[in-house]
Amino acid sequence: MLAPGLTSDSISSVWLSPFEESDVDEQYVAWMQDPAVIRFTEVEAGSATLENCRDYVRSNNVSAAAFLWRIITADEGHVGNIRLQFTPKHRRGELALIVGRTDLHGQGIGTGAICVVSDYAFSTLKLHKLTCGIYASNQGSHAAFAKRGYQVEATFREHVVLDGRFEDVLRLACFG
Repeated sequence: MLAPGLTSDSISSVWLSPFEESDVDEQYVAWMQDPAVIRFTEVEAGSATLENCRDYVRSNNVSAAAFLWRIITADEGHVGNIRLQFTPKHRRGELALIVGRTDLHGQGIGTGAICVVSDYAFSTLKLHKLTCGIYASNQGSHAAFAKRGYQVEATFREHVVLDGRFEDVLRLACFG
């Protein structure tokens, strides 16, 4: 289903807008082709096209258990995306985040989006637990989630291949 627009009184620099299929443009595809952007994701290098990016957005928007937002800043416009996939029966959700503008990494944009979605998930959707998976060497994501109170719950040893070697994946969790 289409995500609701979200803002925060405490984080005025970041707001979230529903990500619609018509929002997928060449800039977005370029992010999904940029090795620095997709390094810590499951996106295969060189696989992003306008069509499969639109398919991704469409599939999230027709799902009854997922919301996909564009991360918007007043100065820069669309700078990334955040997704919440949830299981109402178990009151649990999973976050995934990407800031496509690498020049804006480390400026709190990801943290702001995590806070806005986490607050919405706990207060409005009444979820009990939110989780995320991050590559162990992705210090930026780890710091962003930790600032919202996410803690390492498990380590999946040698779970992915990064730069030709096995890498651990950290499972972080936060409770409402």
